[in-house]
Amino acid sequence: MLITAVNAHTGEPVVFDRHGGVDLADAVAASCASGFAYSSRGHSYIDGGYRSNADNADLAAGCARVLVLSPFGGRSLSPVGWGMHLATQIADLRAHGSRVETIFPGSDSEHLFGANAMDLSLRPPAARAGYETGRAGAEHLAAFWR
Repeated sequence: MLITAVNAHTGEPVVFDRHGGVDLADAVAASCASGFAYSSRGHSYIDGGYRSNADNADLAAGCARVLVLSPFGGRSLSPVGWGMHLATQIADLRAHGSRVETIFPGSDSEHLFGANAMDLSLRPPAARAGYETGRAGAEHLAAFWR
């Protein structure tokens, strides 16, 4: 699993993985930090979405299999020419040999990931919706990882 953030001081993308020495909870908190930077291990981080306003799937280049969790359904505010749209990132990953799957929110839960995505009251229903989406796709994804 790769979790993305942005170094709040340099603007450089940061990718947290299991080998980086950062706890999962800190990586997730850093990846979601908007408004105030999240500090961990002497560094400050902000939401990885500030990098591209998309999914940062390009940072998984070189991985054999890539599972993209796309809470905004692949939508992006960046111009297509920047090459940061999810469809472009997936095409590039596949062109270089990666198998790619995506998970998008269902139409019944899209409203949980819009302009108010950081609203604390939306976290429980968003977690439930994510759980149900995961259950519905578990069999397909199990085959993807084999």
